[in-house]
Amino acid sequence: MKGFSLNNKRRASAVAVAIVFAAILLQLALAYVYITSQTKPQTVQIDESIRLECEARSLTELALLKFFLFTSDYYAAWETGVHHGDWTHSNKFSVDAPEFKIVSSASNSSFNTTPVNAWIATMTLLTDSRYNEEALQIVATAKYTDQMNRPVSKQITGIYSLSREVNSLPDVEMAQ
Repeated sequence: MKGFSLNNKRRASAVAVAIVFAAILLQLALAYVYITSQTKPQTVQIDESIRLECEARSLTELALLKFFLFTSDYYAAWETGVHHGDWTHSNKFSVDAPEFKIVSSASNSSFNTTPVNAWIATMTLLTDSRYNEEALQIVATAKYTDQMNRPVSKQITGIYSLSREVNSLPDVEMAQ
């Protein structure tokens, strides 16, 4: 009994099959490298999303604080807009106010040093006179350009419930 050996024809076909499989594997590896180089790591995407959300949410909180500090001014500007159709005073209080437009170069992440632009898009008072309830809707937008020069934006809507009541003066008896 002779030892097992392949003849030249079988060896050549085995080498050809191995070369074909190697070429297919090389193509798959190149496609994988191309796909992974075109996508961003998940941590970068999470960092961008959180960064924009924090900027926008901080603006809604700032607008709410300004509303609570200057409630009568906002209501006066809002009443002027409702009754006269002139919303310039209301816009000066909210949308056009310089404190609600932020270009923050100090807000850099570890992945990108592009500044974030954030602003209040709308600030609306929603009223229901039947139930004496109101809601303040504040929409803030944050936007910047990522590492691949694509615009990334996030819009946050804050809705805050308010109740407006007339303060009554306490009964005071005058001493005689």
